[in-house]
Amino acid sequence: TTLRRECDYLVEASVADRLAPLFEASGQPVHIPAIHHDLSSSGVLTMDRVRGIRLDDVEALLAAGIDPPLVAERFADAFMSMVFTFGLFHGDPHPGNVFVQDDGSIALIDFGKHGEIDAHLRRGLGHVLAALLGGDLDGLVDALEDLRVAGGQDRAGLRADLAVLVDRYAAMPLGDLAIGQVLGEVLRVVRHHRLRLPPDLMLLLATVVMCEGVACTLDPDFELQPVLLRWAAAGFSGPGA
Repeated sequence: TTLRRECDYLVEASVADRLAPLFEASGQPVHIPAIHHDLSSSGVLTMDRVRGIRLDDVEALLAAGIDPPLVAERFADAFMSMVFTFGLFHGDPHPGNVFVQDDGSIALIDFGKHGEIDAHLRRGLGHVLAALLGGDLDGLVDALEDLRVAGGQDRAGLRADLAVLVDRYAAMPLGDLAIGQVLGEVLRVVRHHRLRLPPDLMLLLATVVMCEGVACTLDPDFELQPVLLRWAAAGFSGPGA
């Protein structure tokens, strides 16, 4: 289903059209190229040309007088806002799809792979993260069970396996936490207990991991968890929450 959706450029055009006004209204320095619908079809996508520096080209950014850590923050903000406030997110944020323009703003292309999460999923993901980072074992079990669509009847076994993760990360300074690693371990437990999560949520978790890796390329000291939790809190209080 995902591959068919990615191969239909009218779907990609629709996602770009939906995201552009959302970013414009948010005031974030993020550019979505305009789509030329009269020159587009299911097999051809025509959009404004995007010019800029590839996101992970740190040397070129420095040569242009652009601060890579600031770009990392803007990049993370862009993706977390899509997840927690727009409910529509770019599902393939590798550096070839993200450019930094002369003014330091972020330009996004290639919306073929994307996901949508409703208010319930946004709340659920926020609860998972808050419980995990806060050392709330029962809250983590409840949040994961609330998100599942099937499977996973052994609550005691799930709780025991998650307890190992909570104990490991609860005592760890936030600055030492890699969200990608944490989510990867949670997903291993989820798969072991045969919990089936919504497909777009699985895409989202992979996107978060990729987002963290790219941001850390720009700024080795970058920490995703404060950005993620800030936008998760905003999602709780925003429209549809």
